[in-house]
Amino acid sequence: MRGKGVERTIEDVLATARVLVCEYEDLDLVAEREALARDLDDDRAADPPSTAAGPGLPRHERAARQLAVTDVLVLTSPGAAARLGRLVNDRRLIDPRGALVFACLLHVSGRDEGAMFWWRFAAGGGSHHAAWCLYLKHRSRGEARDADYWLDQARVLSALTRATPPPPFTPAEDDRPLLPADARESIRAQCERGDRPRLPHRLETVMRRLRVENDADYPSVPQPCGGLPDALTAAPC
Repeated sequence: MRGKGVERTIEDVLATARVLVCEYEDLDLVAEREALARDLDDDRAADPPSTAAGPGLPRHERAARQLAVTDVLVLTSPGAAARLGRLVNDRRLIDPRGALVFACLLHVSGRDEGAMFWWRFAAGGGSHHAAWCLYLKHRSRGEARDADYWLDQARVLSALTRATPPPPFTPAEDDRPLLPADARESIRAQCERGDRPRLPHRLETVMRRLRVENDADYPSVPQPCGGLPDALTAAPC
């Protein structure tokens, strides 16, 4: 997917990340984005430690921290429930934008391989945010070559997104939360402590009920269902 005339600086890429603007404004989004920009601008170079991701942390741990922040921002962003609901609708049409939300949901459920499958699916549908997530996941695993590949894809997809932005959701859909308030607070608090966010047990129970299929490269891939946003919201406390 590399090509001439479509490269952008990482600052340009980060400026398009409007889906990551969410209600948790006290998370230091500016510092997190600056830390991400430093890492992605030239990932092979040694850069100064990020206070947002933890002073003096190794690069792979900073990447894991930044991915955790991205999970929280995606899952709590306006329109997350609407996008997930459109991943598989009553006409069995797939909306790739919902795959980013589903992948982050799987990641906070500890289903890493399933998350990577759906991040790849979302990136294939044009999501530069999904490509960033794959960059961070591979970087957190120390897989430099794969990380570099997805960094390139994030830059290319960002340029394509600017050229043909997707249609916006309606205000009513944008206002719909994906997770109950206590679950949003829980994953936010875990992230602020520097932990990998996890869903509350009752929501994990909902996720375990998802149908699982095997893929040649990613065995045991959970499949979305159209009623998943409602099931997450209605899960008893």
